[in-house]
Amino acid sequence: MTGSTRQSAPTGPAAADRTRLTGRSGFTLLELLVSLLLTGFFAIAVHQFCLSLLRGVRLLEVTSRLQEGARITLALMARDLREAGYGLPRDSGGVRSATWDGIRIARDLNGDGDTDDSNERLGYWFDGDGQRLLRQLGNAPAQPMLEELAPAGLAFVYYDAAGNRMPTLTPLPDDELARIRRIDLRLTLEAPHPDSGAAPRVAK
Repeated sequence: MTGSTRQSAPTGPAAADRTRLTGRSGFTLLELLVSLLLTGFFAIAVHQFCLSLLRGVRLLEVTSRLQEGARITLALMARDLREAGYGLPRDSGGVRSATWDGIRIARDLNGDGDTDDSNERLGYWFDGDGQRLLRQLGNAPAQPMLEELAPAGLAFVYYDAAGNRMPTLTPLPDDELARIRRIDLRLTLEAPHPDSGAAPRVAK
């Protein structure tokens, strides 16, 4: 008598669980590669955006520094130049030397009838070698007042009482100095770009 063994397929909850497990599907290799590629593009875009933002902040810092330096310097120079000839006879003139890139003035601040005191003679001029603005008070050594000037970054323009511009390619003669009634001043600064090396300019 031959015996046989039968194995019946599982039924009930166990069969349902096995069916659910074998029916699951995951990411294919192609889908995984596409998702990685999209993630990489997104990361590169974020990186470039952050770099661009950082460059903009650095440029803004440099520009703000140049603007602030130019603003303070112009305010101090305007105050000094307004004192040219103070306490002196009108025909004597307070401007002692005038060129397109420099000026020397005198004033009698203490009312003693002369300009021999150390703070009564003042000069400004452009130092082309150091690209800077120099200021000299009396006979003291000239001191740098502002750095990072552009080539020909300091320019004076002189006008007479009628508003006519006076030529300044050469120093004005003494008889012309007394005719100066208005002085325009222009400062141009530049500094290397913090990233690219280009030179942003600030003109005031």
